[in-house]
Amino acid sequence: MSMTMLTILQLIEIFAVYTVMTVLLPAVIFYKKVSGEKLSVRFMIYLTIGNFYLINLVFFLQLLHISNRFTLWIFTMIPAIMVGVIINHVPIKEILNKEFGYLNKISGGQIGGRTFLRGVFKWGKKKWKALFSWIWERMHFHIVEWILLIGLISFLIWIYGSNSLYTYGYTLSDVPVHNYWINAMGENKIFVAGVYPYGFHCVIYYLHTFFGIDTYVLLRVFWLVQTIYVHLVLFAFIKSCCKTQFAAYVGVGIYSIIQIFHADCTSRFYSTLPQEFGMIFILPSIYFALAFFSHRKHEIGAEWIVSKAKRRRIKKEKKIYSHSLPYKLRMQNYVKGISKSSWFLIAYAMCFSMTISIHFYNAMIAGLFCVAIALSFGTRFFNRRYFARVIGAFVFGIVIAILPMGIAYSLGTPLQGSLNWGMNIIKGEEEQTKNEEELPLTNDDLNTGEVISTEGRTPLEIGKTENDQYVDRVITLDDLVNRVTHAIAEKLIYYGKQVYSSINDTTTTYMVENRYKNFLKISILVCVWVFVFALFSMMQKRVDYASTLIASIVYIGFLFFLLGMGKMGLPELMDYNRSRIFVSYSMPILWSFMIDAPVYVIFGGFKKKWVMYAASLICCSILATYIFNNTSIRKPARINGLESNAAVICLTNIIRDNADDTWTIVSASDELNMASDHGFHYETIDFLKTMEYVGSLGTITIPTHYVYFFIEKIPIDYMVSYENSGQSISKTGALKSLPAGGNLTIYQGENRWVVMSRMYYWAKVYQKMYSNEMKVYYEDDTFICYVMKQNDYSLNNFAIDYGYNLPNETVD
Repeated sequence: MSMTMLTILQLIEIFAVYTVMTVLLPAVIFYKKVSGEKLSVRFMIYLTIGNFYLINLVFFLQLLHISNRFTLWIFTMIPAIMVGVIINHVPIKEILNKEFGYLNKISGGQIGGRTFLRGVFKWGKKKWKALFSWIWERMHFHIVEWILLIGLISFLIWIYGSNSLYTYGYTLSDVPVHNYWINAMGENKIFVAGVYPYGFHCVIYYLHTFFGIDTYVLLRVFWLVQTIYVHLVLFAFIKSCCKTQFAAYVGVGIYSIIQIFHADCTSRFYSTLPQEFGMIFILPSIYFALAFFSHRKHEIGAEWIVSKAKRRRIKKEKKIYSHSLPYKLRMQNYVKGISKSSWFLIAYAMCFSMTISIHFYNAMIAGLFCVAIALSFGTRFFNRRYFARVIGAFVFGIVIAILPMGIAYSLGTPLQGSLNWGMNIIKGEEEQTKNEEELPLTNDDLNTGEVISTEGRTPLEIGKTENDQYVDRVITLDDLVNRVTHAIAEKLIYYGKQVYSSINDTTTTYMVENRYKNFLKISILVCVWVFVFALFSMMQKRVDYASTLIASIVYIGFLFFLLGMGKMGLPELMDYNRSRIFVSYSMPILWSFMIDAPVYVIFGGFKKKWVMYAASLICCSILATYIFNNTSIRKPARINGLESNAAVICLTNIIRDNADDTWTIVSASDELNMASDHGFHYETIDFLKTMEYVGSLGTITIPTHYVYFFIEKIPIDYMVSYENSGQSISKTGALKSLPAGGNLTIYQGENRWVVMSRMYYWAKVYQKMYSNEMKVYYEDDTFICYVMKQNDYSLNNFAIDYGYNLPNETVD
């Protein structure tokens, strides 16, 4: 099987198992509980529940040092069955009695084998028919939307997935580090490098342990799975907030299909990284917060109606109010136990906790949107019936997220390096200074720089000039207020221009393509457009929708300010390389509301729903046609790996061909963590440096039956290029001294060429010496792998004089 086909099958497998565990399994359990919600809302609920349980289950078992495949199975399936039975009121006793009765009939000979198989077949056919009927009933009324959604997903797979077929290795140097941390979890050593947000690592570890998928395979291809989910969540959030059917397709479509943003705004989507995985949970947490405010308002109204009815104790009045919507909400969702708003608040706490437990930058972005919501909902947020609940959920989410880290820290595990840096920033140990430009005062008298004494002069004499002419005015309190107001206004305008210039420079330089130099200006106009229709919505008493629009505008403003802070001379809370990812990812929200708001304001009052449906379809079609005809379509990017494709192919074949712990790979760094579940690894630089010192007088042994040597005939550029990048290994490179040091620099630039050249000529000499044992395992134009088969009871000595470790020796 080719590596391309294997990668495709691995992608399908990983996407399927992740979807089953985080979406389908929660859907089976909680469908009846949330069946009244829209599909997009249910999707976010299922995704939140599934990931939250997996992450915290792994945390729990890891801290107890009992995490393995068996315990994961036990603590996944048993709670799932129990919760499903309780929530769905499954009559277990009746089912068991029925099944035991059926088994008794089979064992007693009352039912034959063919009759039994026929019954099973009919039952399965009936269930499959019911499932497809159920799916079709929910799809055929929205067939246009499903076609658009499938088309969008297909485009995303083409844009991002193409790279997985051309690049098999990791594409960022952070991934091997995360690989090491996840490998350590296999030995119940969580936080092996110090306390750090481990939510992402918990999910990868769970999939690896539960389903037996190699960690290196997950890290190779899971990035495509999480990227699709990042876009699906963006779509689901916009779809849930918008009132029209097609606005979300335009917003997400422009972001996904049109080449507006700089390639670096999406380059990290090509790697399996915590920050990008954590982006899945930012917008669901925001939607749950918005849903809380909306449902809580109805519940408060229902509570007032019920309490009023109770006070009057009039049955007739109860009957009258029983037909009102708030009363129904109260009776259906509030009286039975936890209210619907509280369920949304719990979901918010769960989702927000995951943004913290996966990556702090995600929590920062979600926090900015939460602040925007608090500002947009205004007095309602500070109302005692809202405030305590919201703050309680916020604190609860933080506590859940930091509890595992706090436990580990309290038991003596130090903070990981990046967290120490963050703590130092918070403590103020790393201060940043800024220079403020002095602004000229606007008062003309003060601009002269002269100090004019007014002592002993009448008010009319204050305006006296050098020619003894008097200004016919008296400085009154109103005049003074006007002057001060004018001065403040000029300063605000000046600072506003400075802020705009800083943000615009950062946006045009680092975020958008050259042809979109007016991106910030257009975005401001769109914000004004949406704000105007938010005011119209207010006048139509659609307060929740208007508040959502205003919150989105404020949130986008926060993100732009965050992007330009460095240019303004302020301390950067997030570097532009990260913040531009979140800004570009959030823009579809604004673009969708740009269409949704006017259509809903103008056509939302029509009783015939098809009117707004048609208006939305027409407006979105016109805008989409204009945009697609006047812009360029994105093309698949090619991101180079940090190891050659041949090296990944070799590693895959070695794992397949050999028993575990019977082989060792001698290679440059990345295979160290990729192969740890199956074999051993020896660093190339360590091998050569040892050879440099011991030569033929020493001994280098590797105690495994097989030893594989990975050598790049054309060394790759490991994050750093140099003048002669792409040159082949040669004797010239082998004659150079081995690079000094112990970090990644020894494998970067020209150093890698030197290391690979020396390794190649060692292998050539050693193969001549042991031609029967040392063979070429794999070779192409850029890479060669040698395999050495050893006698386990008489290990080979790999230390030889190959012509480059001693100055008086040469290679034939």
